[in-house]
Amino acid sequence: MAYVRKNEMTAEEWLAQRKSYLGASETPAILGFDKYRTPLDVYLDKRGETEPSPAGVRAEAGLRAEEMIASWISDLYSLKIQRDNKIRCHPKLPFWRCNLDRLIVGQPNGTAALELKTTSMETLKRWDPKAEELNPIFVHHWIQVQAQLAITGYKWAAIGVMPADSYQGFGQPELIPIQPDREFIAMMAGRVEEFWEGHVLTGVPPAPLTEGDLKALYPRSLPKTLEIDESTLEKVRQVAEMRKRIKGLGDELDEMELALKLLLADYEAASYQGEVVCTYKSAKDRESFNETTFTTLYPKEALVWVKVVTDVDFIKSTHPDIYQKCLDRKPGARSLIPKIKL
Repeated sequence: MAYVRKNEMTAEEWLAQRKSYLGASETPAILGFDKYRTPLDVYLDKRGETEPSPAGVRAEAGLRAEEMIASWISDLYSLKIQRDNKIRCHPKLPFWRCNLDRLIVGQPNGTAALELKTTSMETLKRWDPKAEELNPIFVHHWIQVQAQLAITGYKWAAIGVMPADSYQGFGQPELIPIQPDREFIAMMAGRVEEFWEGHVLTGVPPAPLTEGDLKALYPRSLPKTLEIDESTLEKVRQVAEMRKRIKGLGDELDEMELALKLLLADYEAASYQGEVVCTYKSAKDRESFNETTFTTLYPKEALVWVKVVTDVDFIKSTHPDIYQKCLDRKPGARSLIPKIKL
């Protein structure tokens, strides 16, 4: 199994190299099991057509939590856990790689990949691989670990997950063993190879799956008209009819809600036989600083707090060249509006 040492690269070099391969953590998105990224997102990233997003507080918190989870699991399960500073490559698909959070070593069934995660208390209840209804986040991580098993060739892996949320705090971490699913791995390897060779290397983007994908591929409309066939015209007609029905339902809903609100008046809830069936509570008051009140009540203090405002109109009229250079243009929103008569 080939590998490169991550600890011999700078953070910038590592991020740059990530564009030259598909990671195990990106595999769920390629298969359509990532709620935050689509295959097109991964494609655009590998083609260098997106700006790298800086690591935020959540990413930093995740890295810091890994140390605590690994140490806690080591104590709970009497396991020897160590860091792994290697970027490992698949033996037959060198563009498919993984960077493991930790390794479990010294076990009779061999070394294992250890993936470390945090999740909410409620979500963890549906992380059991034998549960009837699996949490989509667990499925995402299961696929990531299967990719790690495919790349490393290890006989087993595990997900170390610690429940943590803002309401209940931290809970005791659990260790979820994962066995390699050979049939799934074979299918996954074929999809990964197809994605890399059929899209990334050829420059042919995968089919868009979301509105965000469409905007990424076609950020602006062009002054041209597409002549469509009868089947597409039928789709336009169906969209128009659905919107008409939805508007009718929306109007009916507004009338019913208004009637209930008038009935409740200043009551914040309605009950039936002692059970609350409807609430009409006020949201928290929105507060904003009133500069006019401030300057009126505290004129001396206001002189100290001088607010400098750029006179955009002045720059536009007197220095149009500078104005044009400083414009930040973003594509305007696009709306699909049927124009046929029903």
